[in-house]
Amino acid sequence: MKIDFSKIVVIRGEPVSIERDKEDKPVQATLGSAIRIALNAVKPDAHVELEAMIRRGRLSLRIAEGGILDVTAQEVTQMQSALSAFIIPELIVVLHDMLEQKDAASDV
Repeated sequence: MKIDFSKIVVIRGEPVSIERDKEDKPVQATLGSAIRIALNAVKPDAHVELEAMIRRGRLSLRIAEGGILDVTAQEVTQMQSALSAFIIPELIVVLHDMLEQKDAASDV
């Protein structure tokens, strides 16, 4: 399945900012930047096997290239399960729907 990781994340018509630039200004989140944050977030008390961490890291590095990438259903599932790193349910829903390529996600 092909997913465009350069798409801007929007909630209710407003672009989402998750990170800040060097001048401390908000940066519009892309699907790729948000998923990379989720993939790289590991709860301090969580025990994650080395192989799982390597899979997450390799997927994150692929996504860092940006643009449209061909991903497997297993990788989509891996990205969706990583979304629990965010504590904002609306953001989780939008990102989940973007990975499922539901057009309505940007209109939430």
